[in-house]
Amino acid sequence: QSLKAKDQNQFNSGKHAEQIEQVLKQDPDNPKLLEQMTKVYMARGDYEKAVEFANKRVESNPENSNALTQLADALAMLKKGNIDAEVMQILDKAISLDSRNPVALTLSGIGHQQKGETASAISQWNVAVTNLPVNSELSARVNELIQDAQKQLTSNQKNTDNEVIARINVKIDPQLIRKIESNSTMFVFLKSTEKAPPLYAIKTKTPKNFPVLIEFTKENSMLGNTNMQKIDLVYAVARISKTGSPIGRTGDIEGKSEIFKPTSDTKIITINRVLDNDR
Repeated sequence: QSLKAKDQNQFNSGKHAEQIEQVLKQDPDNPKLLEQMTKVYMARGDYEKAVEFANKRVESNPENSNALTQLADALAMLKKGNIDAEVMQILDKAISLDSRNPVALTLSGIGHQQKGETASAISQWNVAVTNLPVNSELSARVNELIQDAQKQLTSNQKNTDNEVIARINVKIDPQLIRKIESNSTMFVFLKSTEKAPPLYAIKTKTPKNFPVLIEFTKENSMLGNTNMQKIDLVYAVARISKTGSPIGRTGDIEGKSEIFKPTSDTKIITINRVLDNDR
């Protein structure tokens, strides 16, 4: 939601409106009077008239950052709080004229937030706060916006980290169970090609019972953040290592899945072969 000028609550629109209108008839381009009339109509909730007077103020002084900011504010309120591309263009010009304009920066941050650009919103608000009186009402409001946005960023990151990239159901050939040693380690890899390094890798103690479901996520992957949207086809490898090394050694046992498109659907690996040489 957009922000009205912070002193509007103290402005008595009913008492001053007629007087200002009379003076404007004699001096229709007076920027101070146009600013006051914009505030009058903002306070009344008549945003169409507020935009009309704000536009006149900008026309009388097109390089005034505060005039542009007031127009953007009135226009956003006319659009029911929506800071769209038209409003953002006005705010961008206001900020280009005065990079420390706290109201323009605050509104710009709200516009970025409405588009889902939370990091950009926080950046704008951080600059705004440094140019506001510490104990002002607007400063407190902007600090609240920053705190809420930071919580949202943290929540979004956790959701992304926990998003399942692939599910692999690991089975084992019953004849190979006796080859599993008590201190062995199981690795499950997600790969795009035979020679390329794994896209994702999970290391775990070899389970006592099979089958076992392995889920690849950014959070529990050994190899970090990989953009799976750029990968067309992958396959999975499950290996039980006697030495604890991710590199296959003679005597390790492994299995490979079919090639598949990255998906959260469960794929199956059956560990069914013994490596007869080091990889």
